Amino acid sequence: MQAVTEVLVLFIIMLVGFLAGKLRFFPTPVLKGINGLVLNITLPCLMLAALQNESDLSLLPSLAEEFLLSLVFLLLSFAIGALIFMRAKKDLRPVYTHMVTFSNCGFMGYPVVIAVLGQAGLIYAVVYNVAFNIVIWSCGQLSYTGRVNVKSVLRSLLNPAMISALLSLVLFLLQVKLPDVVYRAFDSVGDMTTPLSMMIIGARLTELSLKHIKDFRMLLAISFRLVLLGFLAYGISYIVGAPKLVWGALCLCTIMPGSAISAMQSEAFGRGDASVLSAGGVALSTALSVATIPLMLLLLPF
Repeated sequence: MQAVTEVLVLFIIMLVGFLAGKLRFFPTPVLKGINGLVLNITLPCLMLAALQNESDLSLLPSLAEEFLLSLVFLLLSFAIGALIFMRAKKDLRPVYTHMVTFSNCGFMGYPVVIAVLGQAGLIYAVVYNVAFNIVIWSCGQLSYTGRVNVKSVLRSLLNPAMISALLSLVLFLLQVKLPDVVYRAFDSVGDMTTPLSMMIIGARLTELSLKHIKDFRMLLAISFRLVLLGFLAYGISYIVGAPKLVWGALCLCTIMPGSAISAMQSEAFGRGDASVLSAGGVALSTALSVATIPLMLLLLPF
């Protein structure tokens, strides 16, 4: 119940962002600026500071398990999505598959993981995010273009969030500690991530339209994204006997709404109405997650 309470706090912050968006306190340039601030500065600082607190190398086996389990589960999810929607319109097929497979595991996932599992859970969410980036820039791009661009995969590893994730893991493996004054500065900046990210997500929901709920296939894909895959992730974790933080991070990252990166890929590589459908699906899944995430926290024994 405590976990549900912590997540409800996040959704109240999201509501504040929604109201601010409705009152036009977040014009598009401001929203883009804050979004860039979170992705390029506060989120990297959050990861660097949080992982400095995890200095026990005995965690290595569980981190390796998190990576392998996440990678296998993402590939399985991709296969499920591709199979279910194989008869959908060719141009829209990748959009539905992406919705099933890829979640907002960083921007929204990190705050939720911290709220439910504490700072100790963040390193596992970071590892999940590394696996996520590998799959979305390989299989994800393949679904749109029919080929994998190695440069795109490498480019995905060069954004500030991924660089900080990899750097955090390297510092952890090498047992390198930042100077106290640097750590405290990163920690303070990182603390801004949760309220800013949730307010941005809330403001984005002002773009949601009723037309987004008319696509049956999208609703089916969202049901997998928000609910069904969460139970599958828990079942697989239970079968393999994964430690609590491993399966907890996997399940929490899995039940997040659709990924904004998916919408970006549909705009870059998609055809026809793919980009419009993808953006609408991300917005709708985010709105519905306000109800489904607390529900899943009650149904799964976090």
